[in-house]
Amino acid sequence: ITFNIKNYSVIFNETSKNFHITLTIKVNQDAIQSCRYSIDGRIGEVRHSKCLLGEEYDDFTVTDLPPYIKNTIVMDLNNNCGTVDNDALDFTTYHVQNLTISTEGNGSVSVQCVYAESSTADGCHVIFTHTVSGRNESFNVTGSGNTIISLPASGSYTVIAFDIYNGSLYGPSLEHFKQVNVILDSPDHSTTVYPTSTNSPPNVSVSVPPSPIDVESPDNDSKIAILYN
Repeated sequence: ITFNIKNYSVIFNETSKNFHITLTIKVNQDAIQSCRYSIDGRIGEVRHSKCLLGEEYDDFTVTDLPPYIKNTIVMDLNNNCGTVDNDALDFTTYHVQNLTISTEGNGSVSVQCVYAESSTADGCHVIFTHTVSGRNESFNVTGSGNTIISLPASGSYTVIAFDIYNGSLYGPSLEHFKQVNVILDSPDHSTTVYPTSTNSPPNVSVSVPPSPIDVESPDNDSKIAILYN
């Protein structure tokens, strides 16, 4: 008897300022036909349980998760036939959940931040760092729109993003999200960008945003240092 996590969504609660996560779980047909089953979800030392009634797909929700935390939820399948299976998912309770990066031509790269459902973030702060020279190109993206930046040199860039919430930076919410390879040809040719995954995060310094802005650490008690270029 097996199961797996098919997809999930992270949702912001404006009233409590906390997040919750809803996972869609698929249990195979044999489990549905033979046994009643239950799901336990563990985040750290906290366990959440739900008794499932035999559907092939079911939702599992964990509420009141504090913001600006990187979490792992471990899911256990238990049933009265004695078989146990498990699955796990890494997720964060940051407003920025994803980035969309595309080529716009003439050396321009378009970046759009994808937010948690019901997010009220002001926007996101995105940093491209050249993996050889260490030079940073940073900018803010307001709301759900996209911002276009021109990368100045050929080579590979890592990309990270910070939440901008109530005028402060939190994060990074996405670390070393993509490695972008930029090839600059002659002035008559446009830049080509190839998003690829990267496994070894380089050292990244944080550029100053266009306007003065505080940077908050995940525990909300201390500042994250900003390195001025």
